Amino acid sequence: MKVRTISEMASACGVPRWRVLWVLQSRGIEPEARIGNAWVFGEDAAERVRAALAEINAKRGVGA
Repeated sequence: MKVRTISEMASACGVPRWRVLWVLQSRGIEPEARIGNAWVFGEDAAERVRAALAEINAKRGVGA
């Protein structure tokens, strides 16, 4: 299982780190674990973040 940090998800989605953090907090997506001071998320959470960002962009008319 691949785990991702908030920064890795932001980089993969091409958005600022704060936007991924906002999606995680607003959607109640919890980290799988904590390694050092980093929260790590599984592929399920990463897919939920990608879907939420795509939904936000579609509503705003961005990236169409």
